Amino acid sequence: MKHDDIPALNDESVELSKQFPELALLFKLKAQLQQRRAEGEKRYRDLTQRKICGSRTINDQATNIARVMNHEDIPLEAGVDGLLNNIAAQTSALDDAIHLTEAKIRLEKVAASRHVCERLLPEHDKAMKRLCAGLLEAHTAYAELWQIERALKNKGIGLYGICSNLPAFFDSPNDKASDLASFFRQAVADRHLSAVPKELR
Repeated sequence: MKHDDIPALNDESVELSKQFPELALLFKLKAQLQQRRAEGEKRYRDLTQRKICGSRTINDQATNIARVMNHEDIPLEAGVDGLLNNIAAQTSALDDAIHLTEAKIRLEKVAASRHVCERLLPEHDKAMKRLCAGLLEAHTAYAELWQIERALKNKGIGLYGICSNLPAFFDSPNDKASDLASFFRQAVADRHLSAVPKELR
């Protein structure tokens, strides 16, 4: 699997219908629910403004004339308060529906992520084994240099042109509690390395 082919599960605008159709449908459903909620909020604000201005109904003469001209029926008289209550109830239901959809999206993302990781596992393991082999060789070389440095310092010999650039991030090559020792132990558990270096066992 090429890295460019890894889907962006954190971007709901990305086309996922081919690889993960269920997740794509959930993203679409969430967008629709959010759109309906936004429209409801706007309608609620408009009706609230109308109520503040003194109107108790949604039917006005100009709207009724336009409906008649368009061959539409004039709806039954509806009270603003009743409509506000209906919109509030619908908004609450939409909020719950969005939360439920988001929960389903999270589950689908887990399933999709597992699928992607399974496809990348061979490539990952191959690279991890190379990394472990390289770190093992680096640790062995570092341990040799560290012993030279310790021997010179313990005998009061200055370091002139040697051991002046040892990587401090390796810590002591004998430190069983070091980050590198922990890495090697986990690498053995994951079967990326055959054994922990003897200095760190």
